[in-house]
Amino acid sequence: MLRSDAEFPKIYKFTFNFLKGEEARNVQIDHAIQMWGILLKNYYGSSIEPFLEKWESFLESQKTQGINGIKKDEWNSLLDLFKEKGIELSGMVQEDADCWPILFDSFM
Repeated sequence: MLRSDAEFPKIYKFTFNFLKGEEARNVQIDHAIQMWGILLKNYYGSSIEPFLEKWESFLESQKTQGINGIKKDEWNSLLDLFKEKGIELSGMVQEDADCWPILFDSFM
């Protein structure tokens, strides 16, 4: 089911609400990192691992700057980014940064 092109986006988006709980607005970075490892590796296979390593390192560095959570638009936009640019994010240029959440601007 996680490899289904039709079902994966639904499961991915559902997971955000599941992780954050009823009272929270964001998903804790540590929880998001763990879930991305599960979801994205199951869908994309081992080819996603280089991205996940860089993304995790970047997010860990953001925690020292006071960013402790992933917003819903950041969660959902990550999947959109992969669909548009591929998991290697090839062709991503600075001009594209205006289209994505601020967190992605810092990552690029």
